[in-house]
Amino acid sequence: MAAEQPEDPVKQLFRAVMQDDLATLKQLQEAGVDILGMRNKSKQTALQVAAERGKKGAKAWLEELAKAKGGAKAAAAQAAAAATKPAKPAPAEPTDERVTQLFRAVMKDDVSAVEAMVASGLDVLAARNKSQMSPLQLAAERGKVAVRTYLERLQSAPAASAEPAKEAEEAAPEVEQEKQTSGEDAEKTGADEVAEVKTEQGLGEVEREKKATEAKAEEEKRRAVEEADRKAEEERKAAEAKAEEEETRRAAEEAGRKAEEERKAAEAKAEEEKRRAAEEIERKAEEER
Repeated sequence: MAAEQPEDPVKQLFRAVMQDDLATLKQLQEAGVDILGMRNKSKQTALQVAAERGKKGAKAWLEELAKAKGGAKAAAAQAAAAATKPAKPAPAEPTDERVTQLFRAVMKDDVSAVEAMVASGLDVLAARNKSQMSPLQLAAERGKVAVRTYLERLQSAPAASAEPAKEAEEAAPEVEQEKQTSGEDAEKTGADEVAEVKTEQGLGEVEREKKATEAKAEEEKRRAVEEADRKAEEERKAAEAKAEEEETRRAAEEAGRKAEEERKAAEAKAEEEKRRAAEEIERKAEEER
């Protein structure tokens, strides 16, 4: 019997995200799987899927992982910058699927997705869409506050730490001090960014709850108006029916009254004719006598 083939780690990863299975996610990380860099068939990262599908446990864990990875990368970059100025990679083309995902995340004001792309190595500040706009420019133009704040912080962070090699040689003591403190600064920056993101997410949650409450109140108001209209219609119909019944009763009474008057008149007339006939007979009898 052939040995069973191991399951594709990509499938394992995204199944664990959809099931909000932190134990499996941690096992995959320990096994060396690139949790933050892997993408599904739709070119989405695990963090993007967790955020989109509302998998809160997986999303929080992946955000912490991205923050830790981002902090470690920032510290390494700062230490390297003290010795030599690194070459800046060429920005991704607008047709790159990652760039498309990036600008889609900006339009959704999804900080978690942008942060995951930073952790995966994409230069989000240098990226441009087909209109040659940067993510920061688009976020500012469209009022995407959370992403704009994050990108501004990201833009200012490397400027304080990247120094040319010449300056590093001339100021060796300062560079050495930077090496000792860069890790702490990077961790602080990462923590501040995550705190900022969580604050924006909290505000978004409050706004969603407010809209849900307003929608519920509006629905209750609509139902109350419909119920009032229904009762008013029922009362109108009942009043019409009552009025019609009263009119019918009065018509019947009037008809009965007239019939009674006609009967009495007929009886009186017959009695009068009977009396006159009797008188006529008596008169004739008297004449014959």
